[in-house]
Amino acid sequence: MTTTTSARSTPAARTPRADVAGAGTITPADAAAALGAGTSLLAGRYRVDLESGACLWSPELEAIHGRAPLDAFGGLAELRSRVHPDDAKVAPSTLDAARRGRLFAAAHRIVDARGRARTVLVIGDPRRSSGTGVVGEIGGYAVDVSSVVHDAVEREADRAVTRAMATGAVVERAVGALMVLAGLDATEAGQALSHAAETAEVPVADAARQVLARLAKRGPGDGPAAATEALDAVRPGSRHDNGARLARRITRRAG
Repeated sequence: MTTTTSARSTPAARTPRADVAGAGTITPADAAAALGAGTSLLAGRYRVDLESGACLWSPELEAIHGRAPLDAFGGLAELRSRVHPDDAKVAPSTLDAARRGRLFAAAHRIVDARGRARTVLVIGDPRRSSGTGVVGEIGGYAVDVSSVVHDAVEREADRAVTRAMATGAVVERAVGALMVLAGLDATEAGQALSHAAETAEVPVADAARQVLARLAKRGPGDGPAAATEALDAVRPGSRHDNGARLARRITRRAG
């Protein structure tokens, strides 16, 4: 194939970039090692002839949709019916790319023929008819990414549990410190800390961290005064007399 350019456009012309590292033949294994790192996924091919309506699916794509190789496959209508209702809306950018003959990709959930929920990534490569110049065929791939999505959800859940445990630990430490210094029970100390957080308009865990940081600067013998000061020092937000509230609790408990 020969490409011609005018003299005026020559300075801006782009030529294919050579692989400077390519010193010899690349094996399929070499290419797969560079392109296929990570989790192995099930991928299938498809091709849709827009002029005749014929649809071709690979056995892998049928497997993604829970179909056995010899099962009757309902084509586009079946694919459309299996899309999760919450994912049924097609993005305008995807429709525009298909009309213009540009590569597109979209992810959605399906419920396969066996009732299993799957997350599928579909890549489409529209091809123009050589005779008319309009898009006459769309081919591409469908990839079952359910395992990757599941792993990501599991990791986020683990992080959320870790954060919750860390938050609970700092609150428990602050409550315990208030109990020891002010002679309160767990409920009273927790209420005093919650009130300090509420009036300062910060999460309880943030208030607990501030209280512990303030108490670390005081001596162990300061007792109720240290607890009162630490609660009153919680920031930010409108400041009310958290220490006075604690003092009333101490007085009631002493009585």
